[in-house]
Amino acid sequence: MKQLGGDQQSQLFTPKAIKELFQVEFDTHVARSLQVVPKEMPTVEERIANVTENPEKSKFAALDREISKDIKAERRADHLRAFNRSLPNNKQWRAPRNETRDMWRSARHVPKDLVTLKTVWEGITNLRSVKEYCRWMIEHPEYRRAPYLRSLGMFDTAVLDARLTFELQQQNMSPPLTSPTDIPAPIDHIRKRLSELAETNDDG
Repeated sequence: MKQLGGDQQSQLFTPKAIKELFQVEFDTHVARSLQVVPKEMPTVEERIANVTENPEKSKFAALDREISKDIKAERRADHLRAFNRSLPNNKQWRAPRNETRDMWRSARHVPKDLVTLKTVWEGITNLRSVKEYCRWMIEHPEYRRAPYLRSLGMFDTAVLDARLTFELQQQNMSPPLTSPTDIPAPIDHIRKRLSELAETNDDG
């Protein structure tokens, strides 16, 4: 700051002047009438949470946690008796019946094609980018998967490999089928794998 005045020493940037320029505390009559009360907020706006790298502090994240807690509480069994005797009223537990899951996380009013994401993925499952996306999802099971792609077995490595083999055969201009029963091996493998996945889901 001293260089702003050239070679001569500036009298403007004295310690006293600097202190007045960057003064934080105020000792005026108006300042004395103000009262600052620090308050820790339980949640903040989404934008602030992202800027400060605290997404769990956003209002939407907090709301989602509270909804999850309510759903879990409603699943608990009533606790009214112990040692074959009724508990006092203040010790009893009755699960709430607020139907929180149906109210907040139900998709009954949303078309099924949107819920399963069929609208998004139908007709493009033959693209290589989609297959690579599914392979990436197989390696990252922590992320939610599209129900439509799951129903097609796209999150199964064997099915993806079979689809790729079939497409390569198509690109090499394989001869036409001589009979309806003359189906390429990859198609048989896909159908067999999908049947196994369906049986596994039924057993579960």
